[in-house]
Amino acid sequence: MPWSSRCQLVGRVDLLDAHAGQTGTGTDDDVWANSMGDGEAEELGPDRGESLGVDGVDRDALHHRVLGAIHRFSFAPHTRQYCGAWVLGSGPSCQHQSVRPPQLSIPFALELLAGRIEVTIAPSTAPESIGCPPWELGFPVCEAAVTTTARGYAALMGWVQLVAMRSPPATRFEWTADPLEIYGGLNTPFGFYGIAPTLFDAPSRRDRTRSLEWRAESYLCVAPSSPMTREALPVAAFSWGFTMANGEISIAEPHPIPLSTWTGHVQLLESEYPGWVFEIPTDA
Repeated sequence: MPWSSRCQLVGRVDLLDAHAGQTGTGTDDDVWANSMGDGEAEELGPDRGESLGVDGVDRDALHHRVLGAIHRFSFAPHTRQYCGAWVLGSGPSCQHQSVRPPQLSIPFALELLAGRIEVTIAPSTAPESIGCPPWELGFPVCEAAVTTTARGYAALMGWVQLVAMRSPPATRFEWTADPLEIYGGLNTPFGFYGIAPTLFDAPSRRDRTRSLEWRAESYLCVAPSSPMTREALPVAAFSWGFTMANGEISIAEPHPIPLSTWTGHVQLLESEYPGWVFEIPTDA
């Protein structure tokens, strides 16, 4: 298959070498561009890139053209970085995660802080476009966006998420803290933290033949005494999840949950994150 029909823009010469059968950092299976269709991108290489790895190719000139194309196109909507290669596509096979209106809206208020959470959960329709591998197609994608009247440090908040799962023959759910993977080993309970932070999660399992029930409880928290203290007090919460059975994935709609559910997790959080104070809501 001609290179020009398989890839629209690959900005790593070592990956181009791999296509030509030479030593490179990627393989045909690794390079996401292999699955992309024709689009409106600059095609690179001699004779429209039919044979990039043969003798006689001016590699310096090729590299210069690649970098020039990246400079022009790297901020285009369809640009992605995957497996060490820059790829660009605008053809019909370049998929993007479908956008749905929020399914759940939860207002919150605490003293001078007020705002709203907009929650959307939908099956993954284009995993690569959200930074996930292709095999996560069909698994749930959860996004909870926060809007608030607060500004600056007063809008600092964090998402604490706990997950539980069970597979037959187990009958009990075992809850665990679920911080963002990059925070592993750090003494912080937050999966996302910042000024009006958005929660994003895309859980999955590679083995689709297994039976599994997966649940999550997600709590938007603030530090009540001062924005920079190690305190977490939930102001709003919701539950969501999915079930796998007989090769099918069923996604549970998000539902608001009472803040009293937080009390059942405090002992776990205190043991996992020493030095933190997990406040109990007054209405719990």
